[in-house]
Amino acid sequence: MAAQSILWIVHRDGTGRRQLTKLGAPRGGHTKPSVSPARGIVTFTVSHGHISSEVWTAPLAGGPGTKVSNGASAHFSGDGKAVYWIGRTIEGNDALLRVAVDERGIPSGTPQTLQTFAGNFIGDFSVARDGTAVLWLYRGLANLWSVDSPTRGVAQPVAITADDVRNTQPR
Repeated sequence: MAAQSILWIVHRDGTGRRQLTKLGAPRGGHTKPSVSPARGIVTFTVSHGHISSEVWTAPLAGGPGTKVSNGASAHFSGDGKAVYWIGRTIEGNDALLRVAVDERGIPSGTPQTLQTFAGNFIGDFSVARDGTAVLWLYRGLANLWSVDSPTRGVAQPVAITADDVRNTQPR
């Protein structure tokens, strides 16, 4: 079983510390929080060790969370109306996914696969305010990539860097 951990909220000066999530609700390690820029919700990863992970949302004011999907490393869109995360295809490849969420962080609609990456893993990513997701890939391609969000149609990723030599695997 994975280690249990929870998320906390605290002011920059160290005051106002309070628990955001509760131990065991949901079970697993609560990590990688991302606060919505426009709403009072947070998205986070619930880790079950090397077995699996899930993306959840919860209100910043407290209250029960909502499972969004299996996956990890969630981020909000610039307007806070969608959550992006790293998931897996049925073939086992990493994919960047997106789903709209309401003001409570509850998914509305079916998750959309923006891009899959055969033979590569998404290390982490960031979503720009204009909807462009910037990805970092490793294992095979150690480059930065950009892909447009589905609001403008799914586009092919564009390589921002061209590092064909770097290998992040130990020798």
